[in-house]
Amino acid sequence: MTTAQDPVKLGKGWLREVSDVGANIGTVNDLTMKILGFTGKRQRNEPLYRLIEAGLPIKSVVGLAEYIGVTEAKFSFTYLWISGPTLTRRRKAGALTVGESDRAVRYARLFADATEMMEGNKGAARGWLNAEQPLLAGDTPLDHAQTEAGAREVDQLIGRIEHGVFS
Repeated sequence: MTTAQDPVKLGKGWLREVSDVGANIGTVNDLTMKILGFTGKRQRNEPLYRLIEAGLPIKSVVGLAEYIGVTEAKFSFTYLWISGPTLTRRRKAGALTVGESDRAVRYARLFADATEMMEGNKGAARGWLNAEQPLLAGDTPLDHAQTEAGAREVDQLIGRIEHGVFS
């Protein structure tokens, strides 16, 4: 790897380094995939956007609700914006829509990031996600992340906490 003082490598070694970095583009960590119920190697190697486009299996909601510590119905209604009758239809169909899948991935990723922030302690991550945070206008991180913009603010807060940045 080069530093600011090193000349830029333009040979085969440089190309290998670039391709190694690119190998992880579009992938998510193992905990995120586990939370969503993807345990098979084929599924875990599938680009995430394709899994979202295909519609996540309804079992993803069950697992995600358990990780976050709320009921399936509450998680579906509050965070995925799925009403009771619609949830029943999704169970029959076996899959979420693209928008619902995208929101489910958002929450799985946040839980995985919070777990990493808490050094692998899922209980502490769950507690933090469900606790009001002054730096999120008093919202819980879960409530604040109902939009992509809010989720980005939660991501930024997690990053600041992990790196010890005073806010």
